Amino acid sequence: MRWVRWRRGRSPDEHQDADGWVRQTLVFDGTGVARAALLALAPDVEVLAPDEVRADLARAAHAVATRHRTGAVRPLHFVGPGSTAVDRPA
Repeated sequence: MRWVRWRRGRSPDEHQDADGWVRQTLVFDGTGVARAALLALAPDVEVLAPDEVRADLARAAHAVATRHRTGAVRPLHFVGPGSTAVDRPA
């Protein structure tokens, strides 16, 4: 991942833009790891690049929003140690 901007956890040496955002370069082992870490920062984070991580985060956020709008509760299935939860149809 090349660029992320966020609003929380600023240290004194970080420079904010006019809107109060801080740009940082973050490195993750994969898209799934990036998704989990960045969703934990939502809504205070925006992925600027790469496009595939930005699109993946948008899909995950849409799924979370849809699930909570419908009110339906569906079980989460875990795919293994250290992995993120995956929603699978029953």
